[in-house]
Amino acid sequence: MLLLTSLAVALAAPAALTVTCPPGTTAQTAPDEGGKAQWCEGADGLRVGPWARWHPNGAPAAQASYVNGRREGPFEAWYPMGPTRVKGNFKAGQRVGTWAYFDGGGWKREGAIEADRFEGPWTVTDDQGRKRAEGSYKAGARDGRWVWYGADGGASAGSYDQGRFLMCDGDCPLLQPQIEIEEALKGLEVESARCYREARKVQPELAGSVELHWQVDPAGGTADVKVAGGSLPPGPLSACLIDAVAAMRLPAPGRSIPAKRVFRFRPKSGFQDELTTLGHCQAKPLRPALNPARAGLIRCVKASRPWPPPEAGAVQLRWQVGGDGRVTGVGVTPDDDARLVACLVKQVEPLAFPPEACQVRYTLRWE
Repeated sequence: MLLLTSLAVALAAPAALTVTCPPGTTAQTAPDEGGKAQWCEGADGLRVGPWARWHPNGAPAAQASYVNGRREGPFEAWYPMGPTRVKGNFKAGQRVGTWAYFDGGGWKREGAIEADRFEGPWTVTDDQGRKRAEGSYKAGARDGRWVWYGADGGASAGSYDQGRFLMCDGDCPLLQPQIEIEEALKGLEVESARCYREARKVQPELAGSVELHWQVDPAGGTADVKVAGGSLPPGPLSACLIDAVAAMRLPAPGRSIPAKRVFRFRPKSGFQDELTTLGHCQAKPLRPALNPARAGLIRCVKASRPWPPPEAGAVQLRWQVGGDGRVTGVGVTPDDDARLVACLVKQVEPLAFPPEACQVRYTLRWE
């Protein structure tokens, strides 16, 4: 009993969350998912230092830290009544390392995340600490052999191919139906994107949402898939989504389970970039050092204007790379938006390139 009590305390939310902003930053507060969020902003508009969010009932919801506008370091979130919901780490704005997800009733999923996607071995344990499932992910979707364990220790196995359930060796029960359904829906991302591409051939500006409801039947198939809401009227897009859901397979739950999903679509505003150099270095070797900053540069642009943008645009950065690989003399054209310029410069100045002196020109275009 003492062990269980200690575990409950360890997983409980803190009594209070506080956000103390570093010198030179300003505290910001805004509504967030029915509650509120608070963070710190530097003069360039980027988030720096602690960030916290609270549930509508005032209970702590999540806490993290930011560096140069991107999440960095430990992250933890809690359910409205206190228990931990998720725990892990961020690096340069992406989930990395070991993450754990809790269902609030003692069950836990735990494994590795690389570049913001599930990758490698994961396990599921129940409220008694017993292993109930294990398998691997590849690029964010279940892939390969998965094994499920009953409360009595018996095991069954099934196979996945990039998130799509293939077959089961014997009885593969759903341990936590809603979690299993959400996992299977990840395998629909490719199909839903294909449906949207096809629909946009007829309606290029098509944007909105489609809400589907259906039943997962006892054998793991889907039945009675139908449009139950959303902003888009029934049409080729919803018909394609219905076909994709109807083809989905899951391990057999042994009973009928209701499921739903809201699919949201809008044309993506694309970014393109161009890198050129003058001097003793070539553009291609500089790419690996520059690519990690690209997401931050895009965030700077998005924060500086309404998004999606009403019209296409571009910005050019130029800087010197010294013989030690360090960046100096960063300039931006056009320079009529001081906040955008400061944000872009802050993304480039910390970069380290191969130690060959040259001049760099980097153009970022959007539409």
